[in-house]
Amino acid sequence: MRNGRAEVSHPLVTLRRDEPLQKQLVGELRARILSGELPGGARLPSARRLASELRVARITVVTAYHSLADEGYIELEERRAPRVVDVPPEARMNVAEHAPARRVEREPPRISSRARQLLHTGRGALLSYDGGPRPFRAGLPPLDLFPLEDWARAVARAARRATRRELVYGEPQGARGLREAILEHVCAVRGVHAHVDQVFVTAGSQAGFDLCARVLIEPGATAWVEDPGFPGIRGALLASGGRAVPVPVDEEGLCVGMGRARAPDAAVAFVSPSHQFPLGVRLSLSRRLELLAWARERRRWIVEDDYESEYRFEGRPVAALAALDESHRVLYVGTFSRVFLPGLRLGYVIVPEQLVEAFAAVRVLVDRHSPYLTQLAFAEFLESGRFARHLRRLRASTLERRDHLVSAVGRLFGARLRVEVPDAGSHVLGWLERGRDDQEVARAAARVDVDVFPLSRFTMRRRMPPALVLGYGAYPPNAVWEALERLSGVLP
Repeated sequence: MRNGRAEVSHPLVTLRRDEPLQKQLVGELRARILSGELPGGARLPSARRLASELRVARITVVTAYHSLADEGYIELEERRAPRVVDVPPEARMNVAEHAPARRVEREPPRISSRARQLLHTGRGALLSYDGGPRPFRAGLPPLDLFPLEDWARAVARAARRATRRELVYGEPQGARGLREAILEHVCAVRGVHAHVDQVFVTAGSQAGFDLCARVLIEPGATAWVEDPGFPGIRGALLASGGRAVPVPVDEEGLCVGMGRARAPDAAVAFVSPSHQFPLGVRLSLSRRLELLAWARERRRWIVEDDYESEYRFEGRPVAALAALDESHRVLYVGTFSRVFLPGLRLGYVIVPEQLVEAFAAVRVLVDRHSPYLTQLAFAEFLESGRFARHLRRLRASTLERRDHLVSAVGRLFGARLRVEVPDAGSHVLGWLERGRDDQEVARAAARVDVDVFPLSRFTMRRRMPPALVLGYGAYPPNAVWEALERLSGVLP
């Protein structure tokens, strides 16, 4: 044993038993050939002999030798041991750079300045879901209520009924049947009116923001984003070469006047009018009209993020901003990730008619379209009414879980953590006492297997009182109570 791993040594190679043996063998021999340690004309041991000395199966060595021969590093001759071919000096490289089996320290990779910025922006989004999500990670649906059998039948039916045409490349907008079903759903629930050709199926809302930014943002152009707000939107802007201008959010939503003052000629305004993340406020009617007037006067665009509008517990669903748009300046982004299955990556963008051609051209070059078989299955699920039934059950369950969370926080925390009862969404803000560091509290919570997002993570310029974003919709009451007890222990 060496370095905690079982190893087998040979003058030519050292193999570890915790990694694919054939891959290690090819990498080690290739590196020695390229470095000149195995010169041209040198003979390698026969496959039988090397396998015996390394205590591996002969087929492992035979397969590795054939791979090296296919790459042109050795020649295989019948009844003779393999012979190393001559490698030109200019093709030789350092062994440490060419041996995947060896663990060596490497210099940081050379990446673009934009990729470095994205790495910094997106590092917090690279979340691990090993073992499943833990309370109180926000933005997830209750998977324990997912109608798995119904969905499995829908997928099976879609696979049986799929035509040959539907199994090759399709329209960049997506499967027409799904777009029709989405449009019917959005028209009925959100008051949006459009033609089916204006609907683009995307890989969730993040892909929708990315597509909008690619089409609408010139390199260096500015765009309004909510502060605090969803960091994925800032990432999409950055990836397209745009610059995010933070615009404060208050109890009436996006402060349009501040946006006009900070960047009157911004190309786009990104806004979540129905249920803002993370503050949970709704854009007031006066602000909606003010925002639409700015877009009309300046001939700019508005990208509406319809964040969790399905989770409304009181009154009728609020009409979308796009439903008030008479100047055709609003692009409407929605997703099924927060009410169905995040792993399906199904979302959509409804764009003004004058942008359809540009969106289709860009979409073809980005990823062509989302997987058609999944689209066909979900279209059938929508059309059958099963999705509507699932949504009703989801809404009722989320309301119960909201009430349980609010009650439990009051019993366990007192003044240490205050929550306000939201009328929509699947998360609450837990306000900490003044002087607390919400990021330090989040780190302490992680040490006891509780996931909370600090509110400060979502701010750009605006300073906010310390708070925690507590997602509750995805977690049964018993899991919520246990997680709150652990959180209480690290919040004296």
